[in-house]
Amino acid sequence: MRSLGLLLAVCAACGSPSKDAPRPSGEAAAPEQAAIADEAPEAAVATPAPQARRLSRDLIKEAGRAELRVGGLFIDAGTVDQHKYSRGGWMSGWGRNALDGETTVARIDGRSAFLDVVLERPAAEVVVRAKGRGSLGLAVGKGGTKKNSLSGEYAVHRYALGKSLPAGRHRIALQGRGAQVDWLWFAETAGQEPPVAEQTTGATLALPAAGSYEFYLIPEAASQLEVATAASSAVQVIAEQDGKAPVVLASSTVETSKPIDLAAFAGSPVRLRFAADGPTQFTRIALTKAAPKASKRQAKPKNVIVLLIDTQRADSFSVVGQSIGAKAYESLIPTSATFRNAYNNENWTKPSIATIDTGLYPDTHGARWRKDRCSKDLVFLSEHLKEQGFATAAMVSNISAGPKFGFNQGWDSFEKTDNAAHAFGRASAWIRERKNDKPFFLYVQTIDPHVPFSVPEGSAEKLFGGSYTGKLGPTFEQSEEDALNEGKLKLTETDSRWLQALYDAEVLYHDEHLGTFLTTLESEGTLADTAFVILNDHGEEFGEHGRWGHGWTVGDVLYRSPLLMHFPGLFPEQTFDEVVEHVDVAPTIVDALGLPAMSAAQGQSLLPLLRSEAPQTGPHSALLYGRPKQRAIRVGDFKLMLQANRSQALYNMKAEPAQKTDVQAKHPIAMRLCEIALGEAVANPRKSERLQDRSELLTIRAEYIDE
Repeated sequence: MRSLGLLLAVCAACGSPSKDAPRPSGEAAAPEQAAIADEAPEAAVATPAPQARRLSRDLIKEAGRAELRVGGLFIDAGTVDQHKYSRGGWMSGWGRNALDGETTVARIDGRSAFLDVVLERPAAEVVVRAKGRGSLGLAVGKGGTKKNSLSGEYAVHRYALGKSLPAGRHRIALQGRGAQVDWLWFAETAGQEPPVAEQTTGATLALPAAGSYEFYLIPEAASQLEVATAASSAVQVIAEQDGKAPVVLASSTVETSKPIDLAAFAGSPVRLRFAADGPTQFTRIALTKAAPKASKRQAKPKNVIVLLIDTQRADSFSVVGQSIGAKAYESLIPTSATFRNAYNNENWTKPSIATIDTGLYPDTHGARWRKDRCSKDLVFLSEHLKEQGFATAAMVSNISAGPKFGFNQGWDSFEKTDNAAHAFGRASAWIRERKNDKPFFLYVQTIDPHVPFSVPEGSAEKLFGGSYTGKLGPTFEQSEEDALNEGKLKLTETDSRWLQALYDAEVLYHDEHLGTFLTTLESEGTLADTAFVILNDHGEEFGEHGRWGHGWTVGDVLYRSPLLMHFPGLFPEQTFDEVVEHVDVAPTIVDALGLPAMSAAQGQSLLPLLRSEAPQTGPHSALLYGRPKQRAIRVGDFKLMLQANRSQALYNMKAEPAQKTDVQAKHPIAMRLCEIALGEAVANPRKSERLQDRSELLTIRAEYIDE
């Protein structure tokens, strides 16, 4: 739309008016809890700290992430506001957002499209502004379809629901191929006029009538909230968390001189509701935190080495799990930036490495399946650095990341290597034999933890704690893994421990040769001016989700990464809890080297986060791709998993890393936080454009190899 659409471009979320603050979605409002919301004393106003503070998040600029409720939930189709209800258009029947003259619209691509909505109060009717040919049908859940005739001009269509649509979660299906939808309103009272708004500017957030905006976020430690309005309407700021009573943070008069302490909500999903009993303009809604000590970036690295350990589980190391004794990797931790929640974006080699190399999500680079070959139109990190004058060399042990599939772009030297001894040996030789002093980019991809597991005699027995006499042999072959996945081979607890010992022995064999390589770099004087990055392309499952190997599920063990970035003075020497993803690795390397950015990359440099150099622009999340109809996203402690247009599940990864228990019913606020993050990431993969009013999924078609 345009009138309210202009409003929603700067603000797209709303809750309920003041004292009638609704309960978290899907929960009945217990009388005593309602009383708390009505009568709870205002939260203590934080005394401004003597130290300087800096902007952490400007929520007015993030208004597209909010929900707007003005006499009912309002959805501005064709804008970023829609993505949080349509999964960003992924398998929900919606086409790309568009501008039809002055009207932002969403187009129904097939016969129907759906929206997942959460109503906090019953809706008496659904009001839709749309145009098209034929009719536009509306169905709720498995109920019958109500239809209205469309025309070539935009018109408002009302769908009386008879019995009110109750509060809670609903799937709304709109049926009408090619119909263009401007907006939807789930009116709490039938026959009311739709909300309208005056034009607002990017500096303010306008509430057109009594209602509210609702933002879902995870406050950082020591965060404070600053709110200011330019209206006389009564205003309330309410914080809600799953399983807890709402807390009134401020009421009636909101002043920027009195920041609100959010320490009680730090680290957990919270819904901040900004409600008013009449038209209101918010002039400031911002999170601030203590300003870090000024710290200039020290000398940038001259060179970069990236070590990718194929099939390496992150929990083999102490940052994520319990260390198995990988001394070389562990020795780098105290002087490196490490990550407890780093994620691959795919669960097998080809698409995962293509993302690392290009800074593009799998759906964009397109190299996702067995016979796909990376397009020559892709710009690899190696090509970008070569254009900047770097010597480039790759030592690669997995053919899935070799020339056959297009991974030899941008290299002066590309070698096929065998095990860790061979790969690190060739890498060391290349460094010694260099004829000039040009900066270099060296990529080493090892494959030792990958099936087959074939380790030096006695190494697995040492980890196992003695000899093994079960149904597996001294090695573990691909045929045995296939038999496990086909149900033809069953493992006892002893067999499983032996299989784990074989895998761990491969990890330690690799780590021994990594240690030798690090010694070489130090003796050659190379490590001192070289950024060293370690990561994986995926992990390995040992039956955690009924599968062995990789490429099967969206289980966490397949996506977690042992990401480590080493260059003291640039990468902070600490372990980060924030969720990060591999699509950001290439942009981070380019930024660390002080070079022009990769213009096509959808990821962003992690350095502003690691060094607290810039305000946060949204939730820290990782978008995970699985089989064709699988998607997942990790936000904070929670992981949302989707299966096409059918099932979805939410897991609390901190409370239950094995992700066995679906907690969406108990955590509706965390659920919405994840849905909002997933919708915008799918619709607008480029991180710098997540809040733009469009859905432009650029796909670079992969080449197809006919074997």
